[in-house]
Amino acid sequence: MSILRAAETRKALNGIKNTRDCSSVSHISFADDTMTFCRATEEGGRTLMTLLDDYEKASGQRVNLGKSSTSFESSVNRQVRDQDVQLLGMREVQDQGKYLGLPSHIGRCKKDVFSYLIEKVGERIRGWKGKLLNQAGKEVMIKSVVSAIPNFVMNCFKLLVGIIDTLNSLITKFFWASSGKERGIHWKSGATYGWRVATKQASLLAKILKGRYYRHSTFLKAKLGSNPSFGWRSLLEGRKVLNKGVKWRVGDGKDIDIWKDPWIPRINDFVARDRDNDDFYMVSQLMRDGTWKENVVANLFVDDNAKWILAIPISKFHLRDKLIWHHTRGGDYLTSSGYKCARELKKVGNMRAKQTGESNNRINENGLWKTVWGLRILLEFGISLGLCGATWRDSMCHVALWNHRNNLMFEGEGGHSKQIWTDGIQMAADYSRLCSSSLETAAVNNNKVK
Repeated sequence: MSILRAAETRKALNGIKNTRDCSSVSHISFADDTMTFCRATEEGGRTLMTLLDDYEKASGQRVNLGKSSTSFESSVNRQVRDQDVQLLGMREVQDQGKYLGLPSHIGRCKKDVFSYLIEKVGERIRGWKGKLLNQAGKEVMIKSVVSAIPNFVMNCFKLLVGIIDTLNSLITKFFWASSGKERGIHWKSGATYGWRVATKQASLLAKILKGRYYRHSTFLKAKLGSNPSFGWRSLLEGRKVLNKGVKWRVGDGKDIDIWKDPWIPRINDFVARDRDNDDFYMVSQLMRDGTWKENVVANLFVDDNAKWILAIPISKFHLRDKLIWHHTRGGDYLTSSGYKCARELKKVGNMRAKQTGESNNRINENGLWKTVWGLRILLEFGISLGLCGATWRDSMCHVALWNHRNNLMFEGEGGHSKQIWTDGIQMAADYSRLCSSSLETAAVNNNKVK
């Protein structure tokens, strides 16, 4: 690796950059695997071969070109590709496959890229079907083996809903006789790696992302940007979980914005919103000689916020401000803690959706029935008001039962039997009323035409 770094320093080896402000990457190594990036030119190919020869002479190890491969950008023409392949003595591939368990290339069709997860889970489950496993055994196998297969990928990328639904379907079928407690995998993607990007700003990944997406901001404040990658979208999806518990531990206060950053304990999102003042914008301005400026804090914030701020200890060693996770004692992010926050986010989202749905449901249903029964083609079949009697009432009760079944399975909330019957009766009554109104309107229109 020192040979590659030295070549990059003297500009003999050119890495790749996402933007001008990003750090260049000339190679990525793990154990005995190395991915090297260079220009697709004859000079670049010869430079790479020279570096490989230097490595063989220095280490006494020979590179197996038969197990090595090369790939090119789509913009590189065929003549240059053939020339470099012949020079390097390696086979050309369109895709380098998976690297460290993750796809090395993600194109437009995400379903094809991550379909191998479905195949892996399916193979595992098919291998267990012939064994006599009780419910406890199935639960252990699901939690210890099957759940681990997609977890690593989901830490980096947000999987498509269709893939997650298929995985859940495979697990549910395998766990057929369960009581419904095992409902699949719901880990929030991107939160773990988002935490690393936010707290380890000197890492290569953090530098590349900062140069590409938030040059003048931070990861916690970054926006989606133009032409974002699939990985960046996944990280921002996981950031929703981080925003529920990340906050600043006050050190010297030079990195914390008073009005925009989360840093005040004992309030919901740790962000100050009281008495916004343009004269004070960094926490360091609220300190003097290792203590808080009590008069300034009292004037800027209401009593409760001021009390919690003054209770924050200030280090006498001028330590840097540090991001911590509020929901663990040590301040480090844990997947289990993030999972609880994700569940809370989902619960809040379901409650909001339910409240919105209750207010709009009746309007949407009325509009649907008016649209359906307003079609002239239905009138030609001689539909009469007698169809809106007991038969339709029973049918609507079945629809209500199916709706409550879906709520119980997918949202964890089911209604009482009386509520199901009441909903069915109400739907049947609305159906009958709208049906009558539509037919009467159609009859009047027909008389006018005659």
